[in-house]
Amino acid sequence: MGVSASFLPLFAGTASPERARRLLGTLEAWAGRVRYLVPSTDPSSPRFEAQRYWRGPVWAVVNYLIALGFSEYGYGEMAGRIRQDTLELCETAGFSEYFHPLTGQGLGGGSFSWTAAIYLAWSQSPHTPGAGGSL
Repeated sequence: MGVSASFLPLFAGTASPERARRLLGTLEAWAGRVRYLVPSTDPSSPRFEAQRYWRGPVWAVVNYLIALGFSEYGYGEMAGRIRQDTLELCETAGFSEYFHPLTGQGLGGGSFSWTAAIYLAWSQSPHTPGAGGSL
């Protein structure tokens, strides 16, 4: 396990309950090393680079899929944390392509529609993805 895509079996619904618990534990460990979830690479990895494209930054569109997966497996608190972090990133750094997981600085392109779409979906709904049928 070393990249954010490792959490996507939750979104796909293919993780066993035991694997889902392990994934939660993994993300909780990552959360202790960064300010904003979900970095694209394990922040304890020597390959982690907070500003380098898929080696560390937070991507709103990936966060949406990961949060939806955690919510569907009954981990609403973690899904809510991911949602809240993503909203905060957008509100403070704009609709950047991706974000620095330690500082929240917007990185890459400055006006990405997929980031804006995730912000709109989450800011207009009081629910975590998957909760009450809401995306």
